[in-house]
Amino acid sequence: MDDEHLIVYINRSSYRVKIVQSLGRGYKIPTNIATDTGLLRNHISYVLRALARVGVVECVNPEYKKGRIYRLTKKGFEILDDVEYIPYMPYPKDDDEEDSKSKKKKSKKKKSKKKKSTKKKSKKNTKPAAKKSD
Repeated sequence: MDDEHLIVYINRSSYRVKIVQSLGRGYKIPTNIATDTGLLRNHISYVLRALARVGVVECVNPEYKKGRIYRLTKKGFEILDDVEYIPYMPYPKDDDEEDSKSKKKKSKKKKSKKKKSTKKKSKKNTKPAAKKSD
């Protein structure tokens, strides 16, 4: 993955951005990253593995089960300044598109009202009164 695509990949997730920025300040274990970013540890572990696959992060001591230390790679430091979370923003819609969509929604509402009114009302379950025996 070239640097441009890598930056886009990281910027599309606030989790990836926070983790890369946190590791930009030094070596850390997932617990320290969690404290630094406010993210859950299991999410951090998943994202760290994904970032390691693309070559941005590396584990310093992969033989350990607990207390694994992570750091940015050279590639990670090269793109660190360009990492910034950009939330998804939909493209602006044309007025014509909005008008046609709102008309469709209104017609669907009318149809659903008609369907509701044609349904038969259910009769209440009433049992005949029990006869008293003397």
